[in-house]
Amino acid sequence: MVAFWIGLVLFMENADRTMLREERFWQKPDAIKVLNHHAGESEEGRLCVIGTMKNVSAIPWRFVTAQVDYYDSQDKLVDTSQDSMTETLPPGQERSFKVVFKSKVAGADYDHYRVFISGAEDASRF
Repeated sequence: MVAFWIGLVLFMENADRTMLREERFWQKPDAIKVLNHHAGESEEGRLCVIGTMKNVSAIPWRFVTAQVDYYDSQDKLVDTSQDSMTETLPPGQERSFKVVFKSKVAGADYDHYRVFISGAEDASRF
């Protein structure tokens, strides 16, 4: 029974250290920059944005999520989609991304779009 309590205390102490060490992406929204991107539409009516991102922070990130928001000509949000990469993005490294989805509104209603990184997890905590 004593071993159980010692194990529990050690686990909780280590969990606290891990939580304190973890960086939160929402606190560092400029940690990953979208360097370039371009969009197109396939014959099947799927919207596609391909681009490159770079980790400009000292933190390795994983589950990096690229999001694309599509707007009409009056700057009203029409649709949105996102895709996450499972591999780690080390500090200073670049990776390509691709966000593809079936449009819900006729292609002519998509006037312009915005690409940004909407989330990531601190890979150093694992």
